[in-house]
Amino acid sequence: GTPVSNTRVRSVIAADGKTKTGLWECSPGRWRRQVVQAEFCHFLEGDCTFTPDNGDPVEIRPGDVLFFPPNSMGVWEIRSTARKIYIVFG
Repeated sequence: GTPVSNTRVRSVIAADGKTKTGLWECSPGRWRRQVVQAEFCHFLEGDCTFTPDNGDPVEIRPGDVLFFPPNSMGVWEIRSTARKIYIVFG
């Protein structure tokens, strides 16, 4: 399916104005990851898989915490609507 993504940026937490926190929600679907910055996130809801380029798939469930180093590219597959809180580092 074609996923629908909704992001609510809550605040800018660094003097550089580039590090942001927020809530991200996405309906089922599949696409390539677009974020090139480092990201820390905590999943609140959903059932999904992230398959990094040249890596093994990572199954993600509510309660999981992940860190994506800069330029972590790969494919998301959301099976049930996912919701996470995140910090994207500028």
